[in-house]
Formats: sequence, C-alpha cells, structure tokens
Amino acid sequence: MIWNYHDDDLPAPAAPVGLVISGLPTKASRVLFEQFNVDSSHSNAFAAWKEMGSPQSPSGEQYEQLERAGQLQLLNSPAWIPIAQGATHLQLALPRQAISLVRLGWE
Repeated sequence: MIWNYHDDDLPAPAAPVGLVISGLPTKASRVLFEQFNVDSSHSNAFAAWKEMGSPQSPSGEQYEQLERAGQLQLLNSPAWIPIAQGATHLQLALPRQAISLVRLGWE
C-alpha cells in the first residue's frame, strides 16, 4: 500500500513513485499486477456525494450511486509484468491525497 498525503489539500500533479518489490518466488518469471486507488475520482463516495450537491437525505437512487462509488476500483486493467531474481520494479503516478493498493499474483 502506498499513499500521497499532504496536510495542504491543494491541487497538484500526480507524484511519480518508483516501487521495488522483492522477495517474490525466484522460479516465477512474471507477476500479475493490479492497482486499486482511492482518490478524488476512484472509490470515493464522499466526492460523489459532493458532486451530486451534498444532499442531506439522498434518494434511493442517489444512495445506490454512493454505494457503488465507495467500492474499491481497479485503476487499470491487470497486466503481466516480468520479474527477475525475485524482484520487480514499478513506476506509478499517484494523485495527490490518494492511496493505492498494489496486488501481485504469480504462476
């Protein structure tokens, strides 16, 4: 899990993040990479609530939209990436005030 938190909640470009993951099985040649984000446009029911006008009593349809918006969302399609000697190197862009869950699976 990685995050890009700042006390000042101001607009800013995404931060480049280099991530090295080691300790992977040395017999594996690749891993399935998945990234899930919680940020201003992913997995964020609060942002969706503000976007719909901050209703104090959401309608049934709005409530369903908020439930969907609060589910953990995959940022991109899963991708197979190579590993060498039990490690892989990832380059990610993490939006300001975001948290990202990285999940790896291997064969």
